[in-house]
Amino acid sequence: LTAWLVTIIELGGGILLIVGAATQVVSILIALDMLGAILFVKIRNPFFTENGIISWELEAIFLAAALCLLLSGPGAWSVDDVVIDTRRT
Repeated sequence: LTAWLVTIIELGGGILLIVGAATQVVSILIALDMLGAILFVKIRNPFFTENGIISWELEAIFLAAALCLLLSGPGAWSVDDVVIDTRRT
């Protein structure tokens, strides 16, 4: 069940981020996904190491990128921006 949920979040969320739809919601889900990957897989399982060092830096970069998207919001050419502008007029 968890593998399906993570797959849907990462694949569907990635597509939504590319087009700029539901940017902040997807950013929260991806940030939680990366936090879970760091805490439950990378730190608890020492078999995923590179040269004896636990490598969780890539997930931390994705977590930071998701938080940046969460704080900055959608861009000017995103679907979110078009939907919000049409609702205001």
